[in-house]
Amino acid sequence: MAHEQELENALKQFKRILRLYPDRKKDYMEYKYFLRSFIKIKTKSSTLPNTAVVTVIRHERPETFRLLREMMKDDPTFYFLTNLDMAYEDACRELGRFGFEL
Repeated sequence: MAHEQELENALKQFKRILRLYPDRKKDYMEYKYFLRSFIKIKTKSSTLPNTAVVTVIRHERPETFRLLREMMKDDPTFYFLTNLDMAYEDACRELGRFGFEL
């Protein structure tokens, strides 16, 4: 699979955010900003792994995910994103296709 640079960079940033910002109320904005920029990525040969990213946040940062869902419930895009779901193992496998590992 051809890896697209913008997507690869975003997934590196996601890994960095997971490492630097634990599951604390005050850090939810970092995840919000990341998701806002992530969904704007344009890919040519890959499908953007939105569901996998949201599933990892839901599993790894449950309090952060709850806050994102609660605080952004009136934003249609975030409402849609926070209602995406897949099995955590499947999400990790999908992200692994892009070289992302937790």
